[in-house]
Formats: sequence, C-alpha cells, structure tokens
Amino acid sequence: MMLAILTIFKLILILLWSIFCITFATIVYLFSWSPSAIVFLAKYLWSRPMMMLIGTSVKVHGLENVNPKEHYIVAANHSSYADIPALFRALPLYLRFIAKVELKKVPFLGFYMRMSGMVFIDRSNSQKSQKSIEEAGEILHAGNSVVIFPEGTTIPGEDISRFKKGVVILGKETKTTILPVKIDGTYRAWPGDSHLKMRGGKVVVSIGKPIPYEEYKDMDDLEFQNKLREIVVGLS
Repeated sequence: MMLAILTIFKLILILLWSIFCITFATIVYLFSWSPSAIVFLAKYLWSRPMMMLIGTSVKVHGLENVNPKEHYIVAANHSSYADIPALFRALPLYLRFIAKVELKKVPFLGFYMRMSGMVFIDRSNSQKSQKSIEEAGEILHAGNSVVIFPEGTTIPGEDISRFKKGVVILGKETKTTILPVKIDGTYRAWPGDSHLKMRGGKVVVSIGKPIPYEEYKDMDDLEFQNKLREIVVGLS
C-alpha cells in the first residue's frame, strides 16, 4: 500500500514536470520552429529530473561504440516507461523515437511528440506502417538518429521478446548503421505493465558495436532480425 501511495505521489510530480516541459518546449518551438530544439530540451531538461523522480541512476557501458557525429537506427529492448528518459540520458545523440500510434492521442504528450518530429506507427495497417517507415527514413536521411523498439511494445519482465521485422526493413531501405542497445533495470524501476510499482534502482544501458549496412544488406530479413536480438540479449 505504501509503495502505491508513494508511486501516486511521484506520478503527480512526473505529470506536472512533463506538462511544464511540454509548455516550455511549445514556447521555444513557436519562436524557433525547430524540432531539434525540442529534442535538445527533452535530452537536457526533461530526462534528468524524470530519472530522479523515478528514483533511478543510469550507468552506461560501451560509449566508445557511439560516434556523436554519426546517425544510427538505435535498436533497443523495451519493458518500462523509464526506457525513453534512460536512452536520452545514456546516448550522446539527439534521438527521435518510433512510437505506437496510440500515443498520438494522449493529451499533451501526443502534441509534443508530433512537434518534436517523432514517428507514429500503426502496426494494424500495413500501408500506414510503410508510410511511418518512410517518415523515419526522411529523419535518418536528414542526419538524425531514430530509436526503434523491435519488440513492438513494452514487454513484461526482464526477458527480451522476439524482434519484429520493422527494424530490418527500415535499415535496408535507408542503408543505415544499426546500433544495438540493451536496457537493464528499468522494468524493476517502473514496470511497463504496472503503473503503481515505481521502485527505482540502478539502470544499466549497454551499447553494442554498430552494425554497418554492408554487414547485413545481403542477409535474409528473418535471419538478421534474430541475429540482432541475440546481439542485444548478449550485451552487458
């Protein structure tokens, strides 16, 4: 009961902080008309207090595998609401995310995500899914990094589920280097399947070696998506 009460208190603070950041970002956007400015604020203004409110600290392994001057498709596992601020904190990149289309309808959040250049994907409609892949491709061709959660949604527990083919399609269509990333600890900190169990704790983000397009361009799609999952699972 005490954990639930404490979580509710934290959720109120998280909501208020997010509303403030979205309002401030909107003002900045109206003056700059720059989605990059919005992403900058998410990385340096929003994410750190978010992780503090959740009660987590972030440790990063493999930073030497990231070139901040390059752009990547970041392929990461996903089990928690804390994954997004953790990635903002861990990676020296300005990230756009591919998110499920349902988030587009969430008050404040959906508007902010559209404003910052995030991509929404509707997996129930193949034509709309392809259009989302094309939008993500435009972001990559502009020199930005895009995060995709190949499991498709938040997965309960610490296990990493089967990867879907979207990450492979996006990589091959855009000829982009893929950066495998594993996130440990966020499920315990704030489970994606429970709103009222925010326990906090240490989060570890492990970054694997980049996989250039030349290394996977001739691989069978299913073979590569399974190999990519194995790489992410094996990171520590």
